[in-house]
Amino acid sequence: MDRPKNPAVGLVTSRDWTLEFLLASGPRFRTTDRISADSSAPKQIASIKDYEQRNVPLVVQDLHRHPDWPEFFTPQWLESHYGSQMVEVRNVHGERLDRESSVTELIDSLRKAPRFAHQGERERLYGKDMHCPAEWSSWIKTSGVLPDAIIPGATGDILPETVETLMSYLGVSDTFTPLHKDPCASYGQNIMCYTEDGGSSFWFMTSPSDCGTVADYFRGLGHELDWEDHVATLKEFAKAPFDVYICEQKLGDLVLVPPRSFHQVVNAGGITIKTSWSRMSIRSLEVSLYHELPIYRRVCRPEIYRVKRTIYDTLVQRTTALETLVHDTSDSTFTSVNPLCKEVARLIELLDDVLEQEYSTQHRRLRVTNNFTPGSHGHACDFCGADIFLSSFQCESCSSEDDSGDPISLCPTCVVEGRTCKCRSMEPVQSGSFRELLGNR
Repeated sequence: MDRPKNPAVGLVTSRDWTLEFLLASGPRFRTTDRISADSSAPKQIASIKDYEQRNVPLVVQDLHRHPDWPEFFTPQWLESHYGSQMVEVRNVHGERLDRESSVTELIDSLRKAPRFAHQGERERLYGKDMHCPAEWSSWIKTSGVLPDAIIPGATGDILPETVETLMSYLGVSDTFTPLHKDPCASYGQNIMCYTEDGGSSFWFMTSPSDCGTVADYFRGLGHELDWEDHVATLKEFAKAPFDVYICEQKLGDLVLVPPRSFHQVVNAGGITIKTSWSRMSIRSLEVSLYHELPIYRRVCRPEIYRVKRTIYDTLVQRTTALETLVHDTSDSTFTSVNPLCKEVARLIELLDDVLEQEYSTQHRRLRVTNNFTPGSHGHACDFCGADIFLSSFQCESCSSEDDSGDPISLCPTCVVEGRTCKCRSMEPVQSGSFRELLGNR
């Protein structure tokens, strides 16, 4: 199936929507569980762990009632501190192409937008995937208002510090995010920071266990969901052969989205400001390696989070931590050693599968392009976008089309499938010594 160059999105409107109306509109529509942020910490932690084990969406509500809820979550504060800053905005009625606008111009456009989208409307802007202000980022990570288990960099979050996932969203009624999954089987967190004039967001989420069924259902309707260009209609959801979890996100609501859950967000009412971020677990790495990355290759979608590299780096980090614990003879370490041993064992299994994919019988004679060092940026396949961990094919004569001047690089799978450069003289290379990598293992 060829990807459309300019996907057409029909009229999307939240007119007459209420949570009760939506839940009654489909036989397999389900309400989303909620817990209050006022709950005791042990109860809250237990609820979040239960949500992660059951793999279902969850909403933590009432965060805005906390005495340390900040005053800077407002459009006025954004204008006074970042008003002239240029950001990428999306016209939801356009050709899915972003353009630049100042923060002040965006807020002004949102306030002037009609209450609901209508046929013939040419422009409705959405500040989507905007860089999160440093002050907001710091509050999310250090304020203590959010549950410790889900903040960026929390215990168990293995996303590298170099990967910044914190994003902000400025929307208004009938702006939306297409049906999609969060990258690489990561956990999604999204908090409603500000609303005005009855602003809210309606979420439609599926169970991760239904991931294949959801993809097949919409593929049967002519849509490849991993291209992230389809906004599902209420009728499509209502006829679907899987459960759909629905919630209305209001001020202070934190929506927790499990890995591989397809979800779609439609904004309603006045201006809404949301902030989101991702987390990854070792389980995320496993699911990504075996399930998500093959899909990304098929649809030519960059993986962003460098899964193979993260497996290696996490194993190095966990091994160092385990060595420290083993040499600590205090009784308090015994409860930490066992789970850490299990993590290291699982990571070794994952790395072994990666090494099998990267292995070449000629590895001792292959040209090495650069030293294999933790944290190196690496590169991606110029055709499918797959991250290149160690082995690839390159051509020094044919440079890539991104104006970097770098030689064309293809992943081994693309070469096996018959792809090559214009001069057809690609050579196998490795970004480091396979022998050294095996020794490290």
